[in-house]
Amino acid sequence: QGDWSSDVCSSDLKGIGAKLMEAAEKYFHSKDCDAVNVEVFVPNERAHEFYKKCGYEDRSVYLFKSL
Repeated sequence: QGDWSSDVCSSDLKGIGAKLMEAAEKYFHSKDCDAVNVEVFVPNERAHEFYKKCGYEDRSVYLFKSL
């Protein structure tokens, strides 16, 4: 299983995200990974929608609390 943490991309790089994800998925597949986990911060709705368009689906909820 591969893990991917969402990074911030400038709007100047529009269109590069899909290519980057495709390359990452090919890499993970070449390493015999059968799944990819993607982590996105809740406020980052744009990234969430992007990953959904790439075929990812909501799987779990990770909760956090600052003390």
